[in-house]
Amino acid sequence: QNATWHPSGDSLLIARRYLDSERITRGHHLFLYDFATDNASPLVYDPRYIHGYFSWNPAGTMILMTRFEVMNADGETNPNATLEIWTYDMETGTLSRMVEDGFQPHWIP
Repeated sequence: QNATWHPSGDSLLIARRYLDSERITRGHHLFLYDFATDNASPLVYDPRYIHGYFSWNPAGTMILMTRFEVMNADGETNPNATLEIWTYDMETGTLSRMVEDGFQPHWIP
């Protein structure tokens, strides 16, 4: 669906959705493709969420993204879901929700 280069130019952040019967996903999840190893590994993968817009901060240490919680913690459809803005810290692997009911996030220079 979407891809963006890491600021260093050595990897690519990709929104990927599986459609085959063994790995089917409801929506897109974020994978990091490393050109040196020729490997795409899951970076932000949560079957409860659909991941949308994403971008790197200028240093390449954080990712800004939108997430939509299609299923609640019980695995049921979430009728009250809204688009949310999250960050992902590359050093710690921490996801943090920044804004509920938000869209079109951008880094402020």
